[in-house]
Amino acid sequence: MAFTFLPPCGIHLVNRKRVEEELQKARDVADAANRAKSFFLANMSHEIRTPMNAIMGFTDLVLRSELTAEQRRYLEIVQARSKDLLVLINDILDLSKIEAERLELNPVQFSIAQTLSDIVGMFSLDTAKKGLRLSMDISREFPDVIYGDQQRLRQVLVNLVGNAVKFTEQGAIIIKVERDLSYSGSDDCLPLHVRVQDNGIGIPVDRQKVIFESFIRDNHLIPKYGGMGLGLAIAKRLVEMMGGNIWCESEVAKGSTFHFTVRFLCQRVGDKLPDNAIQAPAPVQRRQLRVLIVEDDAGSQLLAQLLLEELGHRITAATTGKEALRELSANDFDLVLMDVHIPDMDGLEATRQIRNPASLVRNHAIPIIAMTASALKIDEEACIQAGMNNYISKPMLPHELVTAIDKVIT
Repeated sequence: MAFTFLPPCGIHLVNRKRVEEELQKARDVADAANRAKSFFLANMSHEIRTPMNAIMGFTDLVLRSELTAEQRRYLEIVQARSKDLLVLINDILDLSKIEAERLELNPVQFSIAQTLSDIVGMFSLDTAKKGLRLSMDISREFPDVIYGDQQRLRQVLVNLVGNAVKFTEQGAIIIKVERDLSYSGSDDCLPLHVRVQDNGIGIPVDRQKVIFESFIRDNHLIPKYGGMGLGLAIAKRLVEMMGGNIWCESEVAKGSTFHFTVRFLCQRVGDKLPDNAIQAPAPVQRRQLRVLIVEDDAGSQLLAQLLLEELGHRITAATTGKEALRELSANDFDLVLMDVHIPDMDGLEATRQIRNPASLVRNHAIPIIAMTASALKIDEEACIQAGMNNYISKPMLPHELVTAIDKVIT
């Protein structure tokens, strides 16, 4: 007769506890590595954005001046390639924010027809050069205005349409938007099904399952088309955050159709807006301001000064936090543009000193706008907690700077 000896139950419990501890350690190591990677990517983005601010800003300023046709053509190439580089930087930053779970959706009221029209206009020059037809088709059942994250929807569409233009040499590209018939949830939800169809080079079947993974790209296409393999990975994450899915149907040499679904809300004209909906601002009556720019990077300081002087403002510059406090104690100003990373005393501490009623500055309530090459939500929150009124990321675009100033001055 054979006997089977079973270990005491306590041994099983000890082993299970040990396994659980090892799994937890492995998770902690993976989380720490992920945080370190995200921190590294965010810091690299910060370091690259500062010189990009000068390159893009001064290129734009020179393009507004009198130039020969050849000079203008060269600078337009610099401008276009700078924008390409900024897209890559933003993709890296978005990926780091998504992986660190720091990217948040920002729903607003918007017109999907206008959004698509803007995208068609954005690619009009590229499609005209290649002789492509780019059109849009929106189902008539949709309301005039919907409610969702317009910026992230636009980001996904720009990526898909940009790829279609890049990989298509002739024929047509169409953006089609209709109701997602597979959705059977709440009537308040507006489920969208978007298609971007092209007649391009197509994607092999074995590649269609991996193209939405980070840093996946075809090496034989890089010399001609470039790319880092981030766009589709980010598009997938954004679509999933908006409650949908993304997939591809393609045949080599015949073209591709990229599909994605998202869940938005109906918001008809005349309906009451949600509490956090963004509405069009009232017209602003601008006046000449006395502005203190606190910035230690010479290029960024000069660029901000030139942009503000174009608007008729009077400028004083400082390079450190302590120098800024001395200026604010000795003179009257209407506005401070404060770089966050400055020597001697950083922008956050300088702001706290300005808000301190015991400090010697003349106006403790003066509007302060943060200028920083960082674009993480946590950095924006740190600026607001320190007492700043608004936040603008580098590279500074003229219209964004004007909007930020209008917001705090009014």
